[in-house]
Amino acid sequence: MNVSDWLTQQIIAPRIRVVAITGAADLGKSYLASNLAAELDRMGQSAVCLGLDAYLISRNERAARGISGYAPESHDLRSAKADIERLLAGQPIEYFEYQHEEGRRSEQSSTLPPADKIIIEGLHAMHSSLATFVDFSIFLFTSDELLRRIRKEADMIKRRLSPEEAERQATSEMDNYHQYVHLYKAACDVCLYVDEQHQYHLA
Repeated sequence: MNVSDWLTQQIIAPRIRVVAITGAADLGKSYLASNLAAELDRMGQSAVCLGLDAYLISRNERAARGISGYAPESHDLRSAKADIERLLAGQPIEYFEYQHEEGRRSEQSSTLPPADKIIIEGLHAMHSSLATFVDFSIFLFTSDELLRRIRKEADMIKRRLSPEEAERQATSEMDNYHQYVHLYKAACDVCLYVDEQHQYHLA
């Protein structure tokens, strides 16, 4: 049984309504969330994925306020909490996907319907303001060396930074990751190590 199948077996129980996937950026949180949702759907349980990037303030605003995208205050977590409450109450929500190349949320809204399972994925899916909703949590991590390389490559592709700019950004992001996100690891039910081939391994 692969890791994705094993996780599906853990979260299929009716008592589990909300699943959180957290960890560093670009380790495959949204990919794992989509896979789990599809597998749950195949097993007869509806599932929706709510990415917390939809609540990320614009890059320009973060720069003006001098905050990192890793900092909790870079996300509108109050709105995320309200939307999770609506989904749990059986109501659809409207959200605006974050466009990484442009550094801001889309002007076009998308609709997310209520479902049997809600999978929240993002840097702060286990933030104290959201953790009270969570019935099962997953933390993705890797070595600092690999994470730094992944983030540098992602910044050159997503944000079109030069190699030199991406190197400086990676150094800053590593510090912010350890300050703001790594601490969620101890609170999660399952930790998955991500290798160079982006394969998941139970830690």
